[in-house]
Amino acid sequence: AERAVARHMGTAGTPGVHGIERYPAGQVAARQNDLMSDGAPLRIGCLGAARITPAALIRPASKSSRATVSAVAARDPGRARTFARKHGIPKVYESYQDLVEADDVDAVYIPLPNGLHAQWTLVALKAGKHVLCEKPFTANQGEAERVAAAVPSDLVVMEAFHWRYHPLASRVLEIVQSGELGAVRRVEAALCFPL
Repeated sequence: AERAVARHMGTAGTPGVHGIERYPAGQVAARQNDLMSDGAPLRIGCLGAARITPAALIRPASKSSRATVSAVAARDPGRARTFARKHGIPKVYESYQDLVEADDVDAVYIPLPNGLHAQWTLVALKAGKHVLCEKPFTANQGEAERVAAAVPSDLVVMEAFHWRYHPLASRVLEIVQSGELGAVRRVEAALCFPL
């Protein structure tokens, strides 16, 4: 259950953005403890009512005592209210900006259309929020560099690469590193994600 939060802690590999390079899988639990040192769950606000949100955030958070989805905002406030009722989210904000500025939100999940990822990541950082952003993290290198430069040392920005913290990924890496298969010359993989 604790992996529910940790499995989202990935990154596009941008230097300076806190993620895989700074916190490898073995160190994620320690970083989570740093983020939630007061024992209270991380309160996550969701920007948008995207179809990926229940599987990527709501269900995993519901299985963890360390995170809670506490708020949602959508372009259409009526859609946000419907989404909140359906998924048991206690608070609806009338706009993305209102949610990002809210004192009762510690982190922001961004499943918005791809072209809005960098914009709202920067807004959330400016408001002092941790960010979990869906893929692609940014649209180009320039946006990635602007986000990386904007991340203060006390905040975490992550791209939602779920597979990085899945037990299967750890087992595959263990097998490859053990030499059990010999020299790996080619890897083929497929991923299926139900929406």
